[in-house]
Amino acid sequence: MLGGLGRVHLFVFNYCERARQLIALDIPAARAKLMWAGNPFAAGWLLSIDGVHLHRIACVSHYHREFFRPYPNFDRLEIVRCGIDLDLLEKVPEIERSGDLVVFVGAPRFSKGFHNVLDAWPLVRKVHQGARLRVVGSAELHDPNAVGGWTRVLDADLEVRHLDPVVGPCRDLAAVGIELAGLVPVREVFGELRQASVVVVNCNWTGSFETHCRSAVEAQAAGAPVVGAARGALQEFVRHGETGWLVDEPSPRALADAIVRLLSNERLRADFGKAGRKWGHTVGGYDRGVDDWERIAERAISDEPAPAPKRLGGDLLRSVGYGRARIAARRLVRGSKV
Repeated sequence: MLGGLGRVHLFVFNYCERARQLIALDIPAARAKLMWAGNPFAAGWLLSIDGVHLHRIACVSHYHREFFRPYPNFDRLEIVRCGIDLDLLEKVPEIERSGDLVVFVGAPRFSKGFHNVLDAWPLVRKVHQGARLRVVGSAELHDPNAVGGWTRVLDADLEVRHLDPVVGPCRDLAAVGIELAGLVPVREVFGELRQASVVVVNCNWTGSFETHCRSAVEAQAAGAPVVGAARGALQEFVRHGETGWLVDEPSPRALADAIVRLLSNERLRADFGKAGRKWGHTVGGYDRGVDDWERIAERAISDEPAPAPKRLGGDLLRSVGYGRARIAARRLVRGSKV
């Protein structure tokens, strides 16, 4: 099938564990090959950039790429942000926002900090007794084999450690203002974003940071203020104090305070929503991505380095071989190729 491609300038494929088969595959019609990495990948993959089998790897944010600055082939790492379906979003009618509705979007798991949201929720309800937390997503979003508990939406261990103390033995979610919507179609997700007074995204302060966070961009484009952890690429895609609050202090109290501050101030929500709509369309539009891809194709074909500002520390570590040594050590310890 690939032999019938004809002459192509840039052959692009998505990152996954089987991507090595495409890296090794000879595609004589392609002038350059690029792997698009929408999710975190091991630094060892950078050694696959040899100018023959693979020419570039594209990350989805500056934060994502900067992680690899000390490693070899950093100058062959590009940035292509994920676009969002603005056309579909605009087809979802504007809805009068509910002043007490908080929507969490994403996989409600430890990796996304949902346990911190649950720990913060009773503190929010102390101030806003009628506040509602609607969870749009499921553990299955990231893991089809996730072992769910009695909610059939959350991981069983997360329920035991963080949900059960909130709902008590009666397990009455409605009594504490929690609704679990589970997995829903994208159009319905956009509908939830249109209704929400506040949208909560990744609230994990340790270990698992966003490389992009499409949900945050979609929420802002829909005109909803965003709350999340001041970690990872969220600091790149949410304008703290303009389109949402990014919480730096790793505590449920600080998270609850951010949510309460927005629920208590309708004018502030409106200002954040207006600014977020403009910002979300700016960073989420496909037009910008098209321009990025054109420039990346030109650089890949001509073997030009990707533009990046200098960073003394990371550049020095790369020059002395720190990243290469780290890859070798990791392979030795784990006995893996990456």
